Amino acid sequence: KAALRSGRLFGVFEMFGHPVGLDMVATRDGATFEMGDEIPAGATIRVTTPTVRDLDPAAEPPRLVTRVLRAVDDTEGFVEVGRGEGGVLEGVASEPGVYRAEVRMMPWHLREHLGFDDVRLLDEADLAGTDYVWIYGNPIYVRCAGPTTASAHHHVVGRKTLPRLYSCRPGFSWSMWMPSMM
Repeated sequence: KAALRSGRLFGVFEMFGHPVGLDMVATRDGATFEMGDEIPAGATIRVTTPTVRDLDPAAEPPRLVTRVLRAVDDTEGFVEVGRGEGGVLEGVASEPGVYRAEVRMMPWHLREHLGFDDVRLLDEADLAGTDYVWIYGNPIYVRCAGPTTASAHHHVVGRKTLPRLYSCRPGFSWSMWMPSMM
């Protein structure tokens, strides 16, 4: 119940497999924050890409793409601020906003279960640059750090009212690495 109240959860399409090891945390000045928390701008957001539980070692592994998205006030809804395949995705959120992780998949491991549709659902989709959402993570809310001289505008995202402050230093620095390289 505590996880539900604090927003520390995610949605998963388990038809692609059960995720093991998904994590999204932020750190700043020695403090650690989780999904659902409010954090100061300049915090480092780190997303660990999960694996598929009980994956058949004889099957072709799925391609997993982790994205970090920031909500924006336009028709797009979100802008991608970080992307990587597998491993750990890390970046500094220096702009206020609502950030969430998303894991997309090309489910190569399910080919034998798709029957005659495998070419259309996998090969043709891959050539078209299409993959499938596997996991939607709940957000981390980034607020401007420190005093500001700009006026604040507020907007509502979900049940939270967040300030829209324009005095934070914009920009992102994202990196990707595989756990074996750490």
